[in-house]
Amino acid sequence: MEPPVILSDALIFDAQIAAGAEQRSVGEQIEFWAGLGRSIEPMLDGPLVLRLLREGEARPLSDILNSIETPEGKARAKAYLESLPFPHFGQYSTESRLYVRTEEDGTRSVGTFVDREWVVSEAETASLSEPAIER
Repeated sequence: MEPPVILSDALIFDAQIAAGAEQRSVGEQIEFWAGLGRSIEPMLDGPLVLRLLREGEARPLSDILNSIETPEGKARAKAYLESLPFPHFGQYSTESRLYVRTEEDGTRSVGTFVDREWVVSEAETASLSEPAIER
């Protein structure tokens, strides 16, 4: 019989969160993560592994979730959204279901999605006097 394995509380908590979303037990989730690591390890070369270990000091998911409403978390979310390909979207106003679409060249339009298609609100786009709300 193998000796028991000691895991950190942070890893267990992260596994509980991920397991709930994936409908796995905590043990199944940790085994899934271990299987992923085992399957990609042969594809990694020595320098890449060292760089990932140096730069990839993973923060526990629980820390990241707790930081969402902090200035750091909001800045992280904004940086991520801005790193995505154009177009970018932002709220037009807090009182409407309209959004501002910004193209790569800076062109902005106001509209909404109807059946997954962007529909411009001509009247609102013409005025565009109200700045987009920060994401």
